Amino acid sequence: MGTDEKIPPMFKTKVRRPRFEAVFQNKRREQAFSRARGYAELYRGSTPDGDFLNQRLARVLERLSSIGGGKLFDAGCGPGILLSRLVGGPFELFGIDSNLEMIREVEAVTAGQAVHVAVARLEQVPYPGEFFDVILAMGVLEYADVEAALRELARVAKPNAIILVSMLNRDSLYWYWHLHVYRAWTAFKSRLSGGRSEPFATPHKEEVLKGIMKKYEIEPLVVTYYNVNICVEPLASRYWGLASRLNHTIENRVGKKFSRLVHTGFIIEAVKRRSAEAATHAAEQA
Repeated sequence: MGTDEKIPPMFKTKVRRPRFEAVFQNKRREQAFSRARGYAELYRGSTPDGDFLNQRLARVLERLSSIGGGKLFDAGCGPGILLSRLVGGPFELFGIDSNLEMIREVEAVTAGQAVHVAVARLEQVPYPGEFFDVILAMGVLEYADVEAALRELARVAKPNAIILVSMLNRDSLYWYWHLHVYRAWTAFKSRLSGGRSEPFATPHKEEVLKGIMKKYEIEPLVVTYYNVNICVEPLASRYWGLASRLNHTIENRVGKKFSRLVHTGFIIEAVKRRSAEAATHAAEQA
């Protein structure tokens, strides 16, 4: 592993009606998020999810290309989409996910490579304090206890570690509709059909996320909004070709003033300022 530091042990579908096709596409999408290979498939092809995930991936990889190396922790690594692209690079790679199937998929796609993964929750990271130089939390804080998760990320981050976290933009047209209208409708449809609802994402506003980060001495540096999508579900999935062209046209013309309205996600780059012990103590005293 190239280090003397101790690493802890790891341990009824119904018949579809054509006009509801997009609804069922979204049901399959939600189910895919809980299956390793299904989730990986979302990165392929031309879909709203694929566009969103690949734009995020490209931005993260671009930022990482300017960092010299060190221990990199992918918190909520999923099926290893990001880790598999970093194999052979300057980083010593680590990852956790709460889903055993995801971890098995990481092990499969990085077989024979020095990638250390474990089944664990973000609120209880199985690594010692001040261990990582770079920490990523992509598409995971929406499904976690965000304060407990950020407290743990602060604990395992070395002083001056780079921390990148992503969040769905609840202020965008797309997610405002999804959270307040479409989610309730799909949940109602699921109950009628006797189906099981998938876990819902809970997006947090940029200001809320920054406030929690600062509480644990994680200092936000840059916020980047990405992925223009003004077409709401189920229309976005049903007519994605047309929606995609419209979104790209708007993306080339949108100004900073309307960024939050049209972009569906954002990434915060931050740096860890103080030791984990000092940060935790300060938070307890607050």
